[in-house]
Amino acid sequence: MKSLQKYISTFFLTFLFALGLVACATKNSKPHYTWVTIDGTMVYAQLSVTDQEHIKGLQFVTGLGPNEGMLFVYNPPRILTHWMKDMRIPLDMIWISSDKKILSISKNALVCQNDPCPIYSSQVPAAYVLEVNAGFCTLHHIDPGMVVNFHE
Repeated sequence: MKSLQKYISTFFLTFLFALGLVACATKNSKPHYTWVTIDGTMVYAQLSVTDQEHIKGLQFVTGLGPNEGMLFVYNPPRILTHWMKDMRIPLDMIWISSDKKILSISKNALVCQNDPCPIYSSQVPAAYVLEVNAGFCTLHHIDPGMVVNFHE
């Protein structure tokens, strides 16, 4: 009987310890940001690095500031696809190479609430995608071939 009680006590202590670690990790996992510069135009971008962050992206976000966005980081570079499922705001998607040059831009990707949603692609291997408000690239004269600067 004592060994069963000891086992149960050990189990619950281990469980509580693990629960505390998860709570601490969740509490301390705040979004990370970086400044992105394209031809003098600066964007304050939330970083999306993990698979879980990539899946969530900007879903359910109701608005971005005029110079805000999200920078998706992919390693290794590959042909990337994004879609606008459950999005609330239209976006420009800037597809960026590993040497930080703009490969292409998907302008004015519209929100999509019903399947099937259009899929936007880099067409060639890319390492980054910068998502900003729709019209941002036109407003700031951002074009393929431009160099992008940021700190990962």
